[in-house]
Amino acid sequence: MPVEWSPPKFESVNPWQDAQTDVMETRAGFTTLKEQISKRGYNAEEVITEIEEANRLLDEKGIVLDSDPRRVTRQGMFQTEQSDDPPPAGSDDQSAQSDEQKD
Repeated sequence: MPVEWSPPKFESVNPWQDAQTDVMETRAGFTTLKEQISKRGYNAEEVITEIEEANRLLDEKGIVLDSDPRRVTRQGMFQTEQSDDPPPAGSDDQSAQSDEQKD
């Protein structure tokens, strides 16, 4: 029978700074979201499923929370619609997006 072990939740002395570090590590590709969730003592599959269900319900109701990174930036601004594929480097689409972000 396969077994997956998670360490007990880490009690932080400075939770805000630790959370900022975790975000930077995940965004830089040094760790995965699953690793970050697991190191807090939670089952990553269960947490991700809960997030998926909550996002689906919020979307159905047309609710956008300030904490939703799919919709809002860290500065509280609405995300611009982006395709799954980034525009090629130096393309007009990329320049237009940069100009929009400056405004």
